[in-house]
Amino acid sequence: MPMLVGLWIFIPALAVWQSYRETEIRRSYVDAQLEMVNRRVIDELEQSREELATDFLFFVHQYYRDSPNLSDIRVTIYDKNWDVIQSMGPTIMLNKPEQAEVIGGIVERDARVASLRGQPFIFRGSKASDGSYYVVSAVPVNDNMKKALEGGRTAIWAVILGMALLMSVAIYYSSRYLAKGLSLLRRYAERAASDPDFIPGTGFQNDEIGEIANQIITIYNERTKAKKRLDHEHQVALKAIEEKALQKRQLTNNINHELKTPIGVIKGYLDTICDTDDLDPEVREHFIVKARDYANRLAVLISDVSAITRLAEGGNMINTENIDFHDFSFQFAKEIKESGVLGHMEFIADIPDGTEVRGNIGLLNGMLMNLARNSANYSCGTTCILECIGLTDDGTKYEFSFYDDGVGVPEDSLPHLFERFYRVDTGRSRKNGGSGLGLSLVYNTITALGGTIRCLNREDAGLEFRFTLPRASRRK
Repeated sequence: MPMLVGLWIFIPALAVWQSYRETEIRRSYVDAQLEMVNRRVIDELEQSREELATDFLFFVHQYYRDSPNLSDIRVTIYDKNWDVIQSMGPTIMLNKPEQAEVIGGIVERDARVASLRGQPFIFRGSKASDGSYYVVSAVPVNDNMKKALEGGRTAIWAVILGMALLMSVAIYYSSRYLAKGLSLLRRYAERAASDPDFIPGTGFQNDEIGEIANQIITIYNERTKAKKRLDHEHQVALKAIEEKALQKRQLTNNINHELKTPIGVIKGYLDTICDTDDLDPEVREHFIVKARDYANRLAVLISDVSAITRLAEGGNMINTENIDFHDFSFQFAKEIKESGVLGHMEFIADIPDGTEVRGNIGLLNGMLMNLARNSANYSCGTTCILECIGLTDDGTKYEFSFYDDGVGVPEDSLPHLFERFYRVDTGRSRKNGGSGLGLSLVYNTITALGGTIRCLNREDAGLEFRFTLPRASRRK
């Protein structure tokens, strides 16, 4: 709307200015014709050829006779005293002020409308270089002259108004077209301001404003998605911090609980030995052995807690190397047999030659030892087996299985086996001297080395642990 108002203010002003300019051009043409006649007459007079001046005036009369605007041209020649020498047509009589005006030189520069005896005229005067002659030409401003001077004004107004109408229509429809995109963008902005979950589309028209609007919407959507992602990550981080704090509190409580039992037992045995002077030697020896057993159990507990803490907090600082898992499992089978950890159980390793993983030999040895102890203490089986299943789908890890042929565990206990201090059978675990941290150590070891682990009951019999380890990096 402001553009249309401005257009309709500008167009009439342009029409008025153009009409005025056209009139001035036509007036300048008449003035130029009069000046040309004056100069030719002056030239003839200055060369003392008055008869030629008369002939030229006759020529002028004949030349302009059929002109619609200059047919009534008149020329008057004066001497230096402003006495009339000769006239073509009615004599142009000038009063003293008009003579003074001519002498002042205005007639040499401008044409003007003069009122000569009540009749408007356009005249131009010229004088000889020595001031001995004056020549004044004039044409009356009659109806024909007025039409000639104002000619074309109607056409100018028609053309300009036609252009104005066309431009108005063009501006109207272009404004509607442009306003459509701006209106849609404004609705999107209002909706986005009131609805934080609103994700506007980018279906704007294919023009410059549409491209700008699409870019604005794209940037807004990306920022909205980034903000939601950051909020989600923030919530996940807060939850992780809360869970970590909860785990620390649970660990502290569990450690306090687990420490109290062996410390209490050790203190009880030692107090009895110290306070009873006549204690039977066999009983004294039995109490000392029990106190030592619980002290060892306490040492194992503290060692396991320390190992879990190091793995959980410093997993990225573990030194790793390429390990030939075939040779490693063969050596482990030999060591576990010599140690007698499995008791009556048999350990079998089925790892193909050339199976190389990235890991830490000490941690992997402790991890397998904990799995072996778990089978020996709780499976009631006769055999435990370590075998390679093969590469994972992405080819970056090897998958292994460690299982026994024992009794397995209740299904509802499977999700909790890797929790710290979790025991399927509390009484039996304490009897076997377990700390409740063995499988938690296994989980933290595999995780720290970049692998994964899960547990399941086998269909035929026994408990199975499936874990992955990163494939060895290629040697350069």
